[in-house]
Amino acid sequence: NLIKVYLDTQASYISQIDSTYTYGNLAIGTYALSQPAQFDMVTSQATKYDNFSQMPVTPFTPRNDGGNWQVVADDMENYIYQQSVKDGNTHIAVLNNETIQNGTIEAKFKLQYDGDENALVYFRMDGSNNGYATRARRVNNDAYIYLYTVSNYSLNQQIGDAVKLTNFFLNDNGAWHTLKVELNNEYMDIYLDDQTTYLAQKHSSYTSGGVAIGTYALNYTAYFDDIVITDVPLDDNLIQLPMPFTSRADGGNW
Repeated sequence: NLIKVYLDTQASYISQIDSTYTYGNLAIGTYALSQPAQFDMVTSQATKYDNFSQMPVTPFTPRNDGGNWQVVADDMENYIYQQSVKDGNTHIAVLNNETIQNGTIEAKFKLQYDGDENALVYFRMDGSNNGYATRARRVNNDAYIYLYTVSNYSLNQQIGDAVKLTNFFLNDNGAWHTLKVELNNEYMDIYLDDQTTYLAQKHSSYTSGGVAIGTYALNYTAYFDDIVITDVPLDDNLIQLPMPFTSRADGGNW
């Protein structure tokens, strides 16, 4: 339901929540022109979705770090992805054959323990296993969101301060939550359940690369589901004729 509008990826932008329309077509247009207007490099979004329904096949490959990743069925016969090794280490599963430059990554996760538990999403991971990671940390009822640079899949330098969501897990009772990463060139916004308080940072060391999920310092099994990758490729630069757009009969001259 969150809609953001940018001009040239400026730090200032329009941000509104509206649920009137949830799906539909794309168009471009002009209004009240005094001179011709030009458009180019029109981009669209391609969503790749996985809810682990093809048990036991998964699009993720666990790293050789001692974790135990499995596709399992929950009490509702829904297939989910679990990591069940409980120790003080990080355990990672890499999404196969997927990269992202700009767009969004969403991962549903469940942390069950009222202590200190962590779920992670890695993104823009390059061929040397360097990139970024965000960590959703549960400390009793409170949630914290962190952003890091990553070196060989190890959390390296924290970028900015953590964001605290007080009582985010209050009366949680094992509920699912969504960790979302929104990428727009060097601007990175990270949300838990689309809360109005979120982490926003600017960093440009890594511009494109792979995606992974992970856990850290678990006391109980962690669960993931409904991984959504929405990338923004350069879809059309208008060099291919015929045009991919259809002009409306409104008197315009495209």
